[in-house]
Amino acid sequence: MALSGISGCTRSWYQTLEFLETEAEREIQAFLSAPRDGAVRVLVMRHAMGSHNAFAGMGSIMCEDAEVNECGQAQADVVRDRLLEAGVLAAIHLAVLSPFTRALQTACRVLGPDLGLDMPDPERGDRAYQYGYKPDPPEQPARPGGPLPSIVQPLCAEETLMRSHTARGNRGSAIEELAHRSEFHIFDWGEVQRYCEHRRVAARDPEKAGKWWHHGPHSEETEASFRRRGVRLKKWLSQLAEQRGLPLNVLLISHGGIMQTAFGYQPHPPNCGFRVYDIVQGGRVMHVASG
Repeated sequence: MALSGISGCTRSWYQTLEFLETEAEREIQAFLSAPRDGAVRVLVMRHAMGSHNAFAGMGSIMCEDAEVNECGQAQADVVRDRLLEAGVLAAIHLAVLSPFTRALQTACRVLGPDLGLDMPDPERGDRAYQYGYKPDPPEQPARPGGPLPSIVQPLCAEETLMRSHTARGNRGSAIEELAHRSEFHIFDWGEVQRYCEHRRVAARDPEKAGKWWHHGPHSEETEASFRRRGVRLKKWLSQLAEQRGLPLNVLLISHGGIMQTAFGYQPHPPNCGFRVYDIVQGGRVMHVASG
């Protein structure tokens, strides 16, 4: 297997493999266990490796709203295969996705057929040979009841602190641009539009209309406002119980910063790493595997 050590792909790939070998089974069994009374069960996953993650994060300087790279595609392949074989994907009722391109692309790769996407992947064989995994994905039964519903939710986006003006991997793309991409047309963008209006994103500058990553009329977040956004995310997730009924199993595809700040995932999660939480009324979070 020939991987680039300089770019950081080798390190990211083996971190994902280590997670699959040491933690994934515990989290999968936690997901498949009975939820606490009144809780929304949420599997929180970090996106696959993006071009901004390369070269120890230096790639972010050149990669505004970074896309998933080949290593990230391989990570999504092996994690999808594991979740599919374990029966986790069949048990998901709703996907909640960060609006950053790398998170949306991860969703397309992990959930493609579940979302109703027809995404031929002729390069998987070569990618599997290079990274050392099975070239053919497991057989997937048809999802009863039609495609998996999805919501694009800016509350679970990565932080947009002052440094994002330079490390531009955490500067996003506007709603209009994202929604018109052929692979993203299946997603529900209504929450992003409502978010921009509620947060008054364009209040000071009409040209910011649809630019959700500002999270308000300012040009960046602070650490305090990012923490508050994490609290709002957990409360919003808990309210899904009333809106959609229980039981409710959610796959949340988000970012390392959100997983650390809102869910207490320590240390920093690997690309496509995941943990399972029960979220009860008011946004209180419990890591299921920890009891």
